[in-house]
Amino acid sequence: DVRSARRALMGDSGGRVARRLTFGARSSANSNADAGADAAASPAKAGALTFRQPGLKRPGMRAAFTPPAKRTATGQGQGLGSAATTPVLARSRPPPKLPPVTVRTRAPAPVLVPAPHHQNQQQQQQPGRLRLADIADEVATTEAEAVQHGVPADALAMTATAAASYRFGSGAAAWGWGEARQALLARGCSAAGVTEAWVRNHFRWSVWTAASYARRLSGRWRALWSAEAVAGRLLRRYEREHVRGERPALRRVLEGDAAAQQLMVLAVTDGWYGVAATVDAVLAQAVRQGRLRAGDKIACVGQQLRGARGGGGVAALSDEAGSVSLALTANGVRRARWDARLGFRRGARMFMALSAVHVLGGSVGAALDVVVLRRYAAAFRETLGDGSRVVRCEREELRAQDAFVQRRAALAASLQAEGVSLEGGGEGGSECDEQRMLQLQQRVEAAVPARQVCAYFRLLVCDYPAHGSPAPASAAAAAADAAPATALVTVWAPRGMCPADFGEGRRFLLTGLAPAPHQRPGAVPLRLNFSASGCAARPMAADAALLDRTPYTARAALHVDELRHVAACQEVDVVGAVDAVEHAARSVLRVVTVDEHALEHTARIEFDAATFGRLAPPAGTRVTVRSCVLLAPSHTAPRTFLLRADEHSEIV
Repeated sequence: DVRSARRALMGDSGGRVARRLTFGARSSANSNADAGADAAASPAKAGALTFRQPGLKRPGMRAAFTPPAKRTATGQGQGLGSAATTPVLARSRPPPKLPPVTVRTRAPAPVLVPAPHHQNQQQQQQPGRLRLADIADEVATTEAEAVQHGVPADALAMTATAAASYRFGSGAAAWGWGEARQALLARGCSAAGVTEAWVRNHFRWSVWTAASYARRLSGRWRALWSAEAVAGRLLRRYEREHVRGERPALRRVLEGDAAAQQLMVLAVTDGWYGVAATVDAVLAQAVRQGRLRAGDKIACVGQQLRGARGGGGVAALSDEAGSVSLALTANGVRRARWDARLGFRRGARMFMALSAVHVLGGSVGAALDVVVLRRYAAAFRETLGDGSRVVRCEREELRAQDAFVQRRAALAASLQAEGVSLEGGGEGGSECDEQRMLQLQQRVEAAVPARQVCAYFRLLVCDYPAHGSPAPASAAAAAADAAPATALVTVWAPRGMCPADFGEGRRFLLTGLAPAPHQRPGAVPLRLNFSASGCAARPMAADAALLDRTPYTARAALHVDELRHVAACQEVDVVGAVDAVEHAARSVLRVVTVDEHALEHTARIEFDAATFGRLAPPAGTRVTVRSCVLLAPSHTAPRTFLLRADEHSEIV
């Protein structure tokens, strides 16, 4: 529509002539003539963009539409060359006729967390349809209420297995999946779309869903539990899949078009397609205890699809789909709201508290919103040839690496003295030189094997209080709120990360973590592993009022005499002057300070010489020992405290 396009581009200017930009060369003679006339009439400079008037001027007003049958009598329809008539625009071809199915859109469903501004089109609401949350007061909580409203017995006892062969009515008037398929074909649905396998599957879940709604919304059961209601669901499903091209979550996962790890809400099935699920020991116990039952809605994330050949997809209704299963783990599964929409949750994220993480529940698929209470110095763990392990601080690791390089260099020098040249000298050409170099390298590596060292550092974290959570109402609640669950997160192989990236008192969103093996359920603190290759840490803004509700306190180094105010087994930072260093089975660093009464207080800090080296600072040197543990006051020496420095500690 040339006129409509010009109006949209230039604005409605009444009888004013519309103009448009022309770029490049015009091929026709008329276009060249028009361009020459425009250039002659316009003072524009050569080479600038030129304007030309279109050959057809837009009339000031748009004529009303006239049906085709009346155009001949009124003189319309004589073409664009008629000056007495207004051009009639040709209408486009009508769209192809669709099956008589009512288009249904849905309302935004409650999600686990507020989603971003974009929403899936499946979450729009059709006018006149109610959400489950809008009729929560009508939900029947007991079977007696459903019986009182007259819900039929077959709807009360309906299961997903029985729904596959259920028939409404009896005798010649019975209506099952076969009659449902004939009804769909009669409404204009394609036979290639409503195959027997498709109708059997969707009829089963439609009947099961209708019975579930009838039991819970017993006051509306007559509109929910009927052949007409099931037929309507089948028609809407046909339109969604075969007309609009939409597919449910599980079908997309089964066919390999969507990642199984995405956050989705399921109810043993996603409502239209089913898949077998394997569960871990924690979820299996929940099933045995009745805490997870058929029909419950669950939100799951981080699950894996197993059984598909070559990692590809399978047809959702094929025989091969029966051998595919969805592996669920307890740390990636949570109960969903009773009125939650089934399917994917685009843009949503599932959060989990540290107290909800089970050590036997597999990888933590949910996100952990935490506050860093303490960060510890980087450490290096070396696995020796006999299988034993040695943990070193950064200073000692540099010394060990230098010693390793020197040993290899000394061995290479000795081999060179025996006649094997590292530079490949001697006769024989370049090929012989390469062989000698390779032999030398092999002999050096065999005599001095490569070191197996893994770098890591640890973070002590706690839960960040949820936004909008009420303040403690009592002293007991405040005490419980002041001691939330904590976790010790080990960041392994931190490529591109260092302890300085995780400031104490800052808030982070951690994803992809996994419980450390060989820990007892209920152990405090919980130990989690953070792999730099598969995990992510995202800094978040923290609210000062909510941060005050966490046990975070800023670091403060204590003098030795101030340790008498600290309870045993607490982690402290100690500062003082070096008195002496003892190296025996356990190395001991003695640090002293003098109080206001001129009394000397001593701290005996045990440490591992393999981790911190054989320290020998001069007497009187001021040192700070961070993150050591106060064991107890000495019972033999007055004003003496016993402390221990482990791999988390740092001596500076």
